[in-house]
Parts: sequence; structure tokens; C-alpha cells
Amino acid sequence: MTLILSILFTLLILGILITIHEFGHFISGKLLGFSITEFAIGMGPVIFKKRKGETEFVLRLFPIGGMCKFVGEDEEIVDAKSFNSHPVWKRMITVAAGAFMNIVLAFLVGALMFGIFGSNEAIVYEKPMVAEIIEGAPAENSELMAGDFVVAINGNEVADSAQMIDLIKGATENYVNITVMRPNANTVYRVDGEIVDIENEEALEKLIKSKFAAQHTLTVENADIIENIRIDNIYDAKAGYNKIGVSILNSKVLNIQHSFLGSFEQSGRFFVTTCDVLFDFLGKLFTGNADVQQLMGVIGIVDVLDSGVSEVANLDVAASMKASFIIEYLLLLLVLLSINLGVVNLLPFPALDGGRLVFMLIELIFKKPVPVKIEALIHMIGFFILMALIVLVVIIDTLRIFAG
Repeated sequence: MTLILSILFTLLILGILITIHEFGHFISGKLLGFSITEFAIGMGPVIFKKRKGETEFVLRLFPIGGMCKFVGEDEEIVDAKSFNSHPVWKRMITVAAGAFMNIVLAFLVGALMFGIFGSNEAIVYEKPMVAEIIEGAPAENSELMAGDFVVAINGNEVADSAQMIDLIKGATENYVNITVMRPNANTVYRVDGEIVDIENEEALEKLIKSKFAAQHTLTVENADIIENIRIDNIYDAKAGYNKIGVSILNSKVLNIQHSFLGSFEQSGRFFVTTCDVLFDFLGKLFTGNADVQQLMGVIGIVDVLDSGVSEVANLDVAASMKASFIIEYLLLLLVLLSINLGVVNLLPFPALDGGRLVFMLIELIFKKPVPVKIEALIHMIGFFILMALIVLVVIIDTLRIFAG
């Protein structure tokens, strides 16, 4: 059932993204005086078609693409109605308008999402913190206390809970020695370098709102260093590995509520942060240093949605709360995909809107258009490269699902 819902949600999101993108081309073209013969959403068999004026509006079966077809778009100038007969600046605006609309959509939906649900901001601890010691566990018979920050295991420095668990599991004896930082009355906490009262969530929220950061860091000063806290009998025969019996926190998560204007500011920050991550990945992809497992297509989106919807469905909360979680999740996915579609489409690569803008920029500078046949050939090569990349993404998505 969740898989069917995930497929429907994916189709809905893709339909919105494609429609908004093509509408950007359409409305800018209309306003600037272009003749448009077809406005199509989707690919494959036609399921709906209606003509209004000179434009035929078409809905196709598979919502994985779209088209806004201008008169004489890929031809040499034939008459005054042809796409290439219009001034180059008009053509540039019309071509860029699709990606621009995706970016506007992401910004507005992001503001709506942050206005309704707020934003979850993580304050990452410099060292993992012991949140709770489980009753009857090996750690209960040691000097370890809740609130301790774990510095080292058997002399090996600890960065986070994953490394801490690995070091405990890898212990060759039936005990471990732990070094911790233990806060006292003189301990100073800093978030992003500024002194804060870690228990005062109102002060923390105020500080976080003043910071433009994707992640916030908590550091601890003037804490007691307690070494060689020995925990015995750590091997758990039932589990088959070493356990000390504590729950660990790597961060403190705050839900920050935003005002009307604040939600737009947060949406802008989220856009900048997402673009930063996207360009970092694209840079690594270009240099061959990217993890291709991070690439995701339609199948991957369905899989991610299915995992999220299934997780929400299994939560022991009211149905209204589940619906709220799913809506927030869908809005977040819509924002992320809209940013990616808008930004990637503006990249100067053949077959993308950005590639077409490059040729128009050349025409604007040199006052002479690139021959249509040469431009069409370059776009065709780019198209085949993109198709190969899409096939690669489908293969990666499929392998990821079966491996998982």
C-alpha cells in the first residue's frame, strides 16, 4: 500500500515540477510575443488534448518530461513568427524562464513549509554525549554518568557515536577504559563560538536564528577530564558483540518556529545551502571524485518516498500527526527537487536550457547566430550523453534497491 502511495506522490511531484517549468517558458513566450504551437506535459501516449487559439495543450501518459514548442524553434528564420526572428534578449528570457520558475517554486514552497512546520536545526556536539545508562547494563556498575562527553575509548580518540561503537565492539578484552569530559559548575558551553546556556532553548533558538549556518557546533570548556573509567563484562553473548549499555547523543535538535518574513528568510538560507551542496557534488562529479551512489532518478525517488512513508505509517502517533509528517516530507522533497531541476537546467551543457543560453550569449556578443545545424548537432550529442547518464542512474537506483 505504501509503495502505491509513494508512486502516486512521486508522479504528483514530478507533474508539478514539469508543469511549472514548462509554464515558465510558455508565459514568458506569450508575454514577449512568441507563437507557441504546443504545450505538453509528460511523454508517451496522449491522454488529453485541447486546442486553444494557436496552441494545442497536451497531456501525455508518463509525467517525466514536457515541451513548450515555439514556431520555427530549431529552424533558420523563415518568417516573422519564427522563434529565431525575435531579438536574442527575448529568446534568452524565454529559455531561462523555465528554470527560473522552478527556483521561484522552491523558494515559495520552502517559505510555506518553514512557516507551517518550522525548521529542525541540529546542534552537533564536539564529542558524543551519554544520554542515559540502561538499567542492568555493564555501564551501570561503573563511574560513567549521564551527561558525560566521551573523549576516548582505550586511548583511541572518539569523534562520534559510530566510532565509539566500533571501538567498543573491537575491544579484545572483556572490558574497556573510557575517558570523558564531565561538566561542572564552571563549565562553559559555546554554540558556534558564542557562550550559551545549553538548557535555555529560547536563548538557543535566538542564537541559531542569528546564524547563517547549515550546521551548528557545541563545544565544551572547563569540564573535568575523568580517565580510565573501566566498564567490565561488556561482551553480550545474546547479541554476539561487545555492548556497554548506554544511549548516546551526537546532537541536540531544536524545532525553530519562524515568523511570516522569517520563513522567507529561512527558505532563502535553505536554497543557498542546498545549492552549495549541489555544486560541491557536481564539482566532484566533474573531477571524478563523486560518489555515484548519490545520484538518484525516478526509481530512487519512489524508493526514498516509500521508506519515509513506511516509517511514518509505523509510528505510534495519531493519524493527523502522521498526515502532518507526510505533508512536511513531501514539501521538503518538492523543494529539493525543484532547486535541483532549476539549477541543473541552467548549467552550460548542451541539451539543457543553460546550453541553449550559451549559444544565445555567443550571438549577443558577436552579433551573429551559430548556424542552426551546428547547434542542433551539439545539442544532439549532449542529449545522448544525458540519456546515458539517465540509464546509469536507473541502474544505480535498481542496484541500490536490491542491495538494500
